[in-house]
Amino acid sequence: LRISLEQLAYCHENPLAKFNFSLLLYIPIVSICKRERSLLSNQCKFWDCFENISPVHTFCGDHFEWVQTGEIDECPICKRGKFSKYALCTDCDNKSAEVVDSGQTKLATIHLLAAVDDLILMTKPDASNWPEDKQKQLDHLEKMANQVRNELRSS
Repeated sequence: LRISLEQLAYCHENPLAKFNFSLLLYIPIVSICKRERSLLSNQCKFWDCFENISPVHTFCGDHFEWVQTGEIDECPICKRGKFSKYALCTDCDNKSAEVVDSGQTKLATIHLLAAVDDLILMTKPDASNWPEDKQKQLDHLEKMANQVRNELRSS
């Protein structure tokens, strides 16, 4: 597969240009752009991928395709990519299983619970007008806040 200097220049000047090429052209053009910008590279946003990518991209080619199909979304804790079928990425899931024993963590949790309680109190009166899935999310938030509160009391 040959890439003209015009295509390379266009890719270099227009980082989002890769979306206009077919998948066959996507890989070589991105890899050439990566070499051009190697000093400014970063890593794929997926939680356990360490592939270097250009600074204008968020995910490597494979993970970008999965984001497009909805198989990957954002971990609510660390903001890295994770598989959509899981609530958290594996790193955050493993960390969330650790026992809360630090005084600082406990204090931060209490402050967070207070903010969640304020949010629930503020939104609860309007929730009856919300779509059913949003109401379920609010109920789940309240249930999880109560669970955390009970765990704090018992420790």
